[in-house]
Amino acid sequence: MKANAGAVYTVYNQYLKRYTACQVAYIAPPDSVSKEPWAVILSLDWVGDAPLTAEELPHLRPLYKDFMYWPRDLHLLRVPIEVPPQYTLVGTLPPFTDQPCRSYGGWSGWRKIWTIPSGAGTARSISLPLLRKKQPINTARPVLS
Repeated sequence: MKANAGAVYTVYNQYLKRYTACQVAYIAPPDSVSKEPWAVILSLDWVGDAPLTAEELPHLRPLYKDFMYWPRDLHLLRVPIEVPPQYTLVGTLPPFTDQPCRSYGGWSGWRKIWTIPSGAGTARSISLPLLRKKQPINTARPVLS
């Protein structure tokens, strides 16, 4: 199936052993990399033990990455417009952004370890064993004087 702007998908993340979600922010036109249009996907600040449901859609937020050397920004990725079969369409929301995207990859590229939602709308670099044990994640920021 082809991606459509606003579509929200859930997929089982093998790295986390949990479900994650993304939204098709917009469809980008063909460019010098491909003669086909691209789906630009946005990581969402959601992770669960079961697939995302339609009832949860109104509570979704975009995921921002801002750890280590990354400036605070949305995690966007240009991917092929054809949605892989393991992705389940949950519903549609108005797109969270139309911000330009210059990063290319595959549908699984947005599920890297650093896109783990913190519950506070910010990606954190944390270890997989911590997540697998479902221990609380410390999202507090240090106070700088």
